[in-house]
Amino acid sequence: MTRQKGIMVALLVAAAAANAASPLYEDRWFYSSHAFEGERNFAFYRDLIATASTNGYNGLLLARGLEGCGSWGAAKRESFLRLKALCDKSGIEIIPVIWSVGYGTMIGRDLELVESMPVSGIPYVARNGKGSFALQSIDFPNGDFESFDASRNRFSHWSSDLPGSISFVETNVAHSGVASIRFEPDPDKGKYAHARLSRTVSVRPGHRYRVTAFVRADEIHPGGCLRAQVYSKGARDAIAARSIDGLEAKEGWRGISLEFNAGEATAVTLWIGTWGARSGRFWIDDCLIEEASLREVCRREGTPFVVRGAASGRVYSAGRDYELPRVRMPNGGDISFAIPKGSAIKEGESLLVDAYIPSRSGPNDQWSTCMSDPRLYELFGRSAEAMMSLFAPRKWFLSVDEVRNGNTCPLCTARGTDMAHIFGASVTRMHGIIRRVRPDAVVYAWSDMLDPNHNAHDNYYGTKGTFAGVWNLIPKDIVICCWYRARRDRSLPFFTGLGFRVMGAGYYDYDGDDIGPDRLWIESLNRTPGATGLIYTTWCGKYALLPAFGRMLVEEGRPMAASPRRHP
Repeated sequence: MTRQKGIMVALLVAAAAANAASPLYEDRWFYSSHAFEGERNFAFYRDLIATASTNGYNGLLLARGLEGCGSWGAAKRESFLRLKALCDKSGIEIIPVIWSVGYGTMIGRDLELVESMPVSGIPYVARNGKGSFALQSIDFPNGDFESFDASRNRFSHWSSDLPGSISFVETNVAHSGVASIRFEPDPDKGKYAHARLSRTVSVRPGHRYRVTAFVRADEIHPGGCLRAQVYSKGARDAIAARSIDGLEAKEGWRGISLEFNAGEATAVTLWIGTWGARSGRFWIDDCLIEEASLREVCRREGTPFVVRGAASGRVYSAGRDYELPRVRMPNGGDISFAIPKGSAIKEGESLLVDAYIPSRSGPNDQWSTCMSDPRLYELFGRSAEAMMSLFAPRKWFLSVDEVRNGNTCPLCTARGTDMAHIFGASVTRMHGIIRRVRPDAVVYAWSDMLDPNHNAHDNYYGTKGTFAGVWNLIPKDIVICCWYRARRDRSLPFFTGLGFRVMGAGYYDYDGDDIGPDRLWIESLNRTPGATGLIYTTWCGKYALLPAFGRMLVEEGRPMAASPRRHP
C-alpha cells in the first residue's frame, strides 16, 4: 500500500468513525394508515419496512385503529402480531395513533358520546299520522345571477374577486336563464391567488341550513381547490366547508351542496370559488340557501326532543302526543316522528321542534366526541389495557388535532368554562390513563390545538370558548409534535420555552419529487434544544421520497441536548 493510499484509507476510517459517533435524533419515524390484514397488505409493509430500516428510520407511527384492538377477532390480532414481529426484526418500533376526539373517536362504541348542540324552532307539520319537516325558503335574491351590470362585471347582492380581471359576467354559458358568473384564476393578478364570490345572509339562531349551487369547470388546476365555505360573524374558521373534487377536466354542470348549523349566529357569509387555482376557468350559477331538516338527533340525559305548536306554543307530551324518534347517525334521511291516535296534535297543524343534534363543522361536516362524558375515559382505560395486553407499546401518540366541535352539549356547558380547560383536562386524563397502564410510557401529541401559533385560539370552527392557555393545563412531559412548517420557528421555541420537548412532522403530499422544503425542518430542529426528531408524514400513501427523507434526517440531523426545564 502506498503512503498516499494509506492516508486516504485512514481518512475514510476516521470519517466513518466520526459519523458512527454522531448522535442521531431519537425519533426517526414514518407514518402509515394502511391496512395490515391479508397477504397483499403484509407484502406492502414488508417492502415499506425494508426501505425504512435501511434508510435510518426507527419508528412506524401507525394510525390504523389500534385503540380498538380489544374488540378485534383472532385473525386481525394475528395479522397485527405478524406485522409487529416484522417491525421488531427490522428495528422499527410501532407507535399507536390513538383517541382522536376531534374526529369522533369511540362514537362507534357509543353513539351518545357525540358532541351535540341545540337546535330550536325547526318547522314541522302534522300530516297523515306523522310529523314531517316543512321546508321553509329564506330571502336570497339573485341566486340565479340574472341581475347584473355587464359593463362593470358585477352582480346584485354578490361580491367577487377582481371583477373584470378574474371574475366576469357570462351570458354565453348558464345553467338556467341567460347569465352566470365566470372565473379565470390567475396567480399573477391580485395579492392572493383567489377566485371567489361571496355574500352575507341573515339566518335564525338554532336553525339548520342547506346551500346548493351549480358549477362547471374547464381544466382547473390544481384539482381539489374549488370549494364552498360558510363563516359565521367573527369566526376565524369556516363553520362548514365542502371541497369540490374531480374538476380538473372539462365537463358539464355539476350540483354541489353543504349544510350548516347556525348556532348562535344571526348572519353568515357564504364563499364559493378557488383558493389557489393556477389556471383554467369555471362558472357558478343557481345558488340557493334554504332551511334544512333534522337528519340525526342525540338522545341522552339533558338532550330532550320537544314538539310544540307553532301558533299556540303548547308543548306536547312525548309518548302520548308523539313518539320520540330513534337515535340515528350518520345521515339516514329526514327525521320524522309518529303521531298516534288520540294525540292532541291536530292534522295539518304547524309544529316547531327543539332538539340536540351532532355538532358538525369544518371540512366535510366533521363530528367530534364529547370530552365531558365520564364514559369516554372508561372506554379509553379499557382501550389502553387492551393495547398493553396485545403489544405493550413504549411510545403512545395522542391524535388530538383539529378539535372542531366542543363545549356546546349540556355536559360541556354545565362546566361553565372554556375549550382550554375542557380540552386540557381531557388530554391530561388521556396521559394519566396511559401512565397508569405503563408508568414509563412516553406520550406524544399533535401540536395544533395546543399552539397559539396554530389552532389554539378562539372561534375555532364549531367550538365555543377559547383554547388560549391550554398549553399551561397539560403535563409538561408530553412531547409536542409540531406540523405547521411555515410557523415552525414560532412553535418550536414556544413549546421548549415552556419546558416541553418537541418534534416535527414533515412532507405533506405536496406536488413534486423534492424533499428540499423539509430541510427547513432539519435546520430548525437542529437549533432546538431537546428536539426528539421528525416524521415522514403522508396521508395518501406516497412513499417515493421515504429513502431520501430518511437519509437527510440521518446525515443532516444534529440534535442538541435539552435545556433545563422551565415551568411557568
